[in-house]
Amino acid sequence: MTAHYNHSVIGQKFLHQCQELYGLGKSNPPKDNATRTGWGGAFTQAKWFMDNQEAVQMYDVEHTVKAKNAMDNPDGSKYKDHKLTQSEWNTVRESVFVLQHPKGAVMLLQATKKSTVNIVLPVIGKLLEALHEETVLKWEKRPVQTQCEVVRDGRQNLYKAVKKRFTNDLMSCKLEDFCVATTLDPRYKTFKFPKSTDWDRGTLTPGRAIGWARSAWTKDWKPKEGETVSVIAATPKSKKKTAEVTLSDFMGDSDEDDEETIVGSSEARDPKRDEDEFDEYLAMPVERVDFDVQQWWRSHKFELPHLAKMARQFLGVPASTAGVERIFSACGQMHSDLRKSTNEEMQTSRLKCPNSLVL
Repeated sequence: MTAHYNHSVIGQKFLHQCQELYGLGKSNPPKDNATRTGWGGAFTQAKWFMDNQEAVQMYDVEHTVKAKNAMDNPDGSKYKDHKLTQSEWNTVRESVFVLQHPKGAVMLLQATKKSTVNIVLPVIGKLLEALHEETVLKWEKRPVQTQCEVVRDGRQNLYKAVKKRFTNDLMSCKLEDFCVATTLDPRYKTFKFPKSTDWDRGTLTPGRAIGWARSAWTKDWKPKEGETVSVIAATPKSKKKTAEVTLSDFMGDSDEDDEETIVGSSEARDPKRDEDEFDEYLAMPVERVDFDVQQWWRSHKFELPHLAKMARQFLGVPASTAGVERIFSACGQMHSDLRKSTNEEMQTSRLKCPNSLVL
């Protein structure tokens, strides 16, 4: 069906007419190659069919009539073999309810302008909770049920695959890095998030995870006696609202009525203070989910100068190589044998490198 709508000129024309009758914008389903690049691809395609179900069903009726009167249309007589039944439409609709959670996780972990390694454990934990068969699914904040057996089986298989890849088979060195980065996130430093103890085959505890961070701090970052560090003040940036998937929405902690929390402090650290920076950081209040971690550390670099350097090192690591791979893919398309004559302006407009993390 996707190939038909994207390659048949007559099919696109009839589809757009049906979409206009139902007040829908003209659009075609995402192509197959766009659905094979990650977990979110199948959601995008399934959601298009769910949103355009009425238009597609009208197209099924109109196209059958028009195909009989257009024998010279080579693709007109083939569509009826791929028409969805009502049970298949139900499967598509319920698949969207399940796939929304992997889609949200992908969008968060593949971000290139925010710290991501620190949210791997919370996001995967929330994803496992959402995919568990006992969890009630929600769509647009309303409970929904999955009655199709194939969708329920797919949900269970996806849960098992995610759990195997990101918990059971996760290498110990990577788990330690994730735990250190999570500890350096003021929102999750207490490890109070869904499935927080599922890692390392259920043996991970908050104390053990924080212990890895403390060990890294003591070994490589804790200042020696008499050592000082110079820091440069950073100007706080105003918070901008975007239409992208937010961590608070994904974790279910969004509260639009809350006033924005002041996340900074300009007080310089007293060099004679005996309290360890790491202990002082752990004693600070846990921040709410919807705030900028990078801005928090920029604002606290006077209070916690050495720990801020450690945070910059760990939080600057991306959770996914997707952003880098996209850049290489774009470069490969720009510098192919067929595009050796493109000028600098055209290349710059096609390649948009992500902003680097600055703490």
